[in-house]
Amino acid sequence: MPEHTAVSYKAASRMGAGILECDVTFTKDLELVCRHAQCDLHTTTDIVTRPEMNAKCTTPWSSGVSPTCCASDFSLAEIKTLCAKMDSSNDKDADTAEGYAFGGTADFRTDNYS
Repeated sequence: MPEHTAVSYKAASRMGAGILECDVTFTKDLELVCRHAQCDLHTTTDIVTRPEMNAKCTTPWSSGVSPTCCASDFSLAEIKTLCAKMDSSNDKDADTAEGYAFGGTADFRTDNYS
């Protein structure tokens, strides 16, 4: 399951996890959210495929550009609209935002839960 998502926490609980670890960071409106890192939205969500959201990233995606999208670039309400995906290295040579966002999943991960 994608990290730091409600579905992953529920699955862990059902599987008997004794502890659910949550890394905490902040949003633009200073709300706290569980995120693996402050600036990983471009590798863990569909954010670059949404032009209005991509434009707000610290470094927006465009062909040949490695983006940086941070939780602090967005309000909590905006972050709640994103779709989580398996963390990936992404295809830096992709010609489309979709190609970037959904390329490069490591062999030890799966896209079955995207």
